[in-house]
Amino acid sequence: MAINETPERNKPLVDSQLSEQDRKTYANDPSKTNRAHQIKRSDDEFKNIAVNIQDIDEAILFYFNQVIKPKVIENQVEVDVPVIYGDPESWKAVQRDGFMRDKKGLLLVPVVMARRTSISRDDSVPVDKADRNLVHQFPIKWSTKNRYDRFSLLTGAPRKETYEVYNVVVPDYVIINYDCVIWTTFVTQMNKIVEQIYYSEGHYWGDRKKYKFSTRIDSFDQNIEVNTELGRIVRSNFTLNVRGFLIPEVANNQITTQKTFTKQQVVLGIETEVSIKDVK
Repeated sequence: MAINETPERNKPLVDSQLSEQDRKTYANDPSKTNRAHQIKRSDDEFKNIAVNIQDIDEAILFYFNQVIKPKVIENQVEVDVPVIYGDPESWKAVQRDGFMRDKKGLLLVPVVMARRTSISRDDSVPVDKADRNLVHQFPIKWSTKNRYDRFSLLTGAPRKETYEVYNVVVPDYVIINYDCVIWTTFVTQMNKIVEQIYYSEGHYWGDRKKYKFSTRIDSFDQNIEVNTELGRIVRSNFTLNVRGFLIPEVANNQITTQKTFTKQQVVLGIETEVSIKDVK
């Protein structure tokens, strides 16, 4: 599957927040049913929050192609440099030949290839794994449960409104490394691409409408000349370090975005009438 393709995600347990084990327990013994956990989710306007590895890959490629937009001068014409994801087949060919070819077998240059090589834990952001109940709370002030029903007007009793609260588990923070390779025809073209990429080093890469992640580039390798049947091309390697976070949509057979409601409260006042004689 190509990295730019966005598959249709299955939405498990969309009608309920119950795990499969809870469903079996309540089915076998209805007395153990907890009505507080039986919250309908099929009509939610807010999607469950999930960040996966592919989201980070897409954020990096989006920033390369839509923000950095590397360009070179070829025959006195400014040419866009494509940035592609290195699938296993292409990466194997690159390791063997030292350069890339297109589908017709022609030399592909200039081009930038990025490939994810490792994922490790980010120890600079500790997460307490002993307690999986740590969540971020996102309250939604308006709720269908606060519809106007004239109850307060008829009784004169003020009512404390209830809020919808979405509880999202604390993510796992990770460091993802990408090996990147640049191929150009001339050294001057290589220098131009390196300058454009390095200028964005240290920024948050990604789509502002989705997710952005902190990036770092330690160094670029010196320009390496690669011999081909059509002559020589210039190659440079660098490693892109991305600090990201992962939130699975379902963990331990349960949705990681839980919906709850705050308590509703009705305050009733007591009024009494007495005569002055009773007060004495």
